[in-house]
Amino acid sequence: MSKDVNKSLGLEETSKAENKTETQKDLNSYLIASLWLYGIAVIFVVIGFIVGFRESTYDNSIVNGDAYNYIIFATRGVIWIGTAILVSIIGFACQVKGHVSDFIE
Repeated sequence: MSKDVNKSLGLEETSKAENKTETQKDLNSYLIASLWLYGIAVIFVVIGFIVGFRESTYDNSIVNGDAYNYIIFATRGVIWIGTAILVSIIGFACQVKGHVSDFIE
C-alpha cells in the first residue's frame, strides 16, 4: 500500500511540475503578445504624428480651404493615436492576463 501512496505522490509532483511549465509557457506567450501590441501602438503613434502635422500644401490638400485641411489632417492624426491607445490597452490586458493566470494556479 505504501508503494501506491508513493506512486500517487510522485504523480502529483510531476503533474504540478508539468502545470508550472505550461503556466510559464502561457505567461511567455501573453508577454510576447503584449510586447508585439506595444510595438504596434508605438508605430501607430508615429504615424499619427506624421499625419497630424503634415504640411497642408496645394499638392496634398483635400479641400480648398487651408483651415479645413488642417482640421482634417489633425483629426486623422487623432484617430491614429486613439487606435494606438486602444492597442496598448489590449496589450496591457494580455500582460495582466499572463500574470494573473500564473497566480491563480
